[in-house]
Amino acid sequence: MEAAGISDYLQVRTAINPIYHPEGHELSYIADYTGLPQVWDLNRDGEEPSQTIFTKERIIFVQYIEGTRNRIIGMDASGNEKQQLFLLKPNAELIPLTNSPEHIHHYGGSSPDGNWISWSSNRRNPEFFDIYIQNLVTLSIHQVYASNGVFSPIQWSPDGKSLLIRKINTQTDHDLGLLFLETRVMDWLTRHSGEAGFKNPHFSKNGEFLYLLTNKDREFYGLAVIDLATKNLTWLEKGNWDFEGLTVSKDKSKLAFSVNEGGISRGVLADMKRSALYTWKTPLGVISDLKFSSDNQRLAYVLNGPIHRIFGRLTLGAFRHSG
Repeated sequence: MEAAGISDYLQVRTAINPIYHPEGHELSYIADYTGLPQVWDLNRDGEEPSQTIFTKERIIFVQYIEGTRNRIIGMDASGNEKQQLFLLKPNAELIPLTNSPEHIHHYGGSSPDGNWISWSSNRRNPEFFDIYIQNLVTLSIHQVYASNGVFSPIQWSPDGKSLLIRKINTQTDHDLGLLFLETRVMDWLTRHSGEAGFKNPHFSKNGEFLYLLTNKDREFYGLAVIDLATKNLTWLEKGNWDFEGLTVSKDKSKLAFSVNEGGISRGVLADMKRSALYTWKTPLGVISDLKFSSDNQRLAYVLNGPIHRIFGRLTLGAFRHSG
């Protein structure tokens, strides 16, 4: 495995959830510089970070809407964990979406055309989470799947016709399924015996495969791919430590994850075109929140060390092929 790339670091207090602007020139993240977690923007030209919006409650996450400059943020009231979703416009206008403060809402991503979002909520029953989609123009809400269990949408399929769903059986046992929106039929992909976790799934470019991390039939999480037509799982890379935080570039040509080697992370990048693995040097710590830029040329991450928390920003164009 070849060391590669050029990193630079930004010292932060408590910062999470880095995401790149759709045009790639700006990095948004959540930080508590003011004592309350808020959204901040960082220009790659080296300017000081600027606060995007000022809210009275903590912001839990931020994500861009596909193909737009609009963002979705999550907030709860006084830390009650009953997250509500809001649409954050480029002019800092904040539009409430879920408007049900007595219930919990988990965000599941935006449709490929940017017109819809998905989320799960316990609106029907406090113990169960059903699946909903919401139109961002009319703000209309549609329940698309209800069952007695804990379900959450993870992302939309590339063609926008289905949702990838996770069912949480226990904390260490999950299942993944495809919910077809026209028929409301669920097709389970990961039926198994015993306990198995399936984390960080991502569609391939053609939507025919899922890349993911799993510990199916083994102790440690490794990198695998599922053929959606046959539901066969094939291992791509395994090891004697857990793989964590898989993310995929927008053009689907690169994967990135970290290897947790006894509490110290090592970052790994997989170049799918070259069938090659690379790593890069970081200070001692745990890597999380890996995110590619929209132009597939940079990789941001959070590094929590014993005496520091930093943002790392890796330039991918400096890779050397290991042959």
